[in-house]
Amino acid sequence: MKDLNRTYKTYSAQYGALIEATSQIYCDYEPADPTTTEALAFWLGEIGIFPDRPTSKIKYIRALSDFCMAYTASIEGRVIWPSANAEFSGGPYGGEIVRRLKKALEGRYLKKLQLSSKKDKLCAVYEIRVPDFGHLTRFKPHGLSPVVQVRSQKVRRSGKQTGGHKLSLKRFDQEQIAKLQTEMRKIRACMAAHPLTHPNGATFSTITRIFNNSDLEQGGRSYGSYQNYSESERLTMTIDREPVCEIDLKSCYLAIIAAKQKTRLPDDPYAVIPYVQEHLGTDRFTEVRNLMKLVVSKLLSVDGKPTTFPKGEKYRGSDGRIQTRTVKQKFNVPKKVTAKSLYAQIYDTYPFLRKRSLNVFQLMNIESNIMTATTLQLALKDIPTYPVHDCLICKASDEGRVLEALKDILVQYLGSIPALDVTYADGTYRIYKASYPEHFKHYFEEDMIVHPGEEDDFLVIDDQDYQHLAGLTQYQLGKEGRV
Repeated sequence: MKDLNRTYKTYSAQYGALIEATSQIYCDYEPADPTTTEALAFWLGEIGIFPDRPTSKIKYIRALSDFCMAYTASIEGRVIWPSANAEFSGGPYGGEIVRRLKKALEGRYLKKLQLSSKKDKLCAVYEIRVPDFGHLTRFKPHGLSPVVQVRSQKVRRSGKQTGGHKLSLKRFDQEQIAKLQTEMRKIRACMAAHPLTHPNGATFSTITRIFNNSDLEQGGRSYGSYQNYSESERLTMTIDREPVCEIDLKSCYLAIIAAKQKTRLPDDPYAVIPYVQEHLGTDRFTEVRNLMKLVVSKLLSVDGKPTTFPKGEKYRGSDGRIQTRTVKQKFNVPKKVTAKSLYAQIYDTYPFLRKRSLNVFQLMNIESNIMTATTLQLALKDIPTYPVHDCLICKASDEGRVLEALKDILVQYLGSIPALDVTYADGTYRIYKASYPEHFKHYFEEDMIVHPGEEDDFLVIDDQDYQHLAGLTQYQLGKEGRV
């Protein structure tokens, strides 16, 4: 999925062309058998680490287990490996263990490809490898890593952005924290039994739920490194060797706001906006419709009323210099068409947006509650699903059961069922029209679904969201998807 609100970093003022990491070393695994434990203990000795206590030895072995699993999940061994103490709060080992391992592994097993940069908000990227153990190594989730995180609010002081740090969960209602942790562990257990597998053999079976702004009612999306692949690449993955599909909640935030005000959305929420209607039946329709999707995403991603177009995207010109292509340039918007005029059209088309009281993190929380509740309900029935913000990856053979569960949860949270989009591995898709109760207010647009074969799609994702994903990997999220 792609969000053009975000400028994807492919170039850096400090480093030029950036190297893309494809996995993060998490704190999730330990050996699944004595043979693997012995192999990792021998490896510790080889790199010159001899723990003086059994408990320390276990921590190092778990850290090496995570190293091995990240290597398996990576492409060409390109990973990020955070080592700040705050990243390991409440985990099975601390930052000191990681920093010592980094130093010991450097050279033969670990090479830094790209330095970190506070200026460009970049993580260091490493190339890693593991030794040939001479036998199969097996690992299992130990269940000790934090399944829930709460991060502080990001604020800008003196031109610099601070905050966004992981907070101690002891600061929050412990009964609520325990409930959230139990839910996520049950979901993780189902994922561990049915990992999402990339064609290159890399497996994914871990997600972490992260709340924002020091508040358990803001944010709450689940993150996993599989989310950093484009939709087309995710659809090449399998679960239990079966093909997958993606079930997408269309126009998610717009649908939530409308449902909260008991309002129906037209089948195509973007095609009824006047600027898009003007181009209906022309060669520019798809381009203009994608522009409007982006502008709507910007409107819903900020507090207050925006007055400018979303940020453009950077690229390296023929002279080697980094340049910026504005949104107006990319979408061939005439000079006479202003951002203010497009926002005014959106408000005129959807007057209920003027009355919305939910900020972007509260909207994100409703979305994440819907997806978590659905994923949990299915996990308890041993039906694996992998959330990607406002959509779910599942086995194609489970589509019917996943749709049924998602629709039930949507009715519980929204009182209605917004339009759903199912995309399959062969590129085909199916649209399920929205279902509203009779008392919802009507829009009287034509009964149409305009669904071009090639369209960009935009997730409504806050900068904090993307900074976390950048922490997972610098891999570009991709160019496909629908909202």
